[in-house]
Amino acid sequence: MGLILLIIGASFYIGQTGFLHKFFGGFKRLSQLIIPHSRAQERADKRIAEDFERRDWKEVWLDRCMLIFLAAGGGSILYSIILLWLLS
Repeated sequence: MGLILLIIGASFYIGQTGFLHKFFGGFKRLSQLIIPHSRAQERADKRIAEDFERRDWKEVWLDRCMLIFLAAGGGSILYSIILLWLLS
């Protein structure tokens, strides 16, 4: 269980670094070529991208989730190691 929590926390961290933005940006461009968006959809996307309050709120919650998953995973693995050490 601890390893799964660490993997989830690491996924949050990788997502926040922007490492995969180019990769997912390519898929976004491909989807726009296949299914073109209307101008209203483009304006709505632009407004959402410029919403600083939403972006800040999202970053705070992603940071909290990352820390919770990493702490829970690390604690679980540490607990398992200590338990194995005590039982051996």
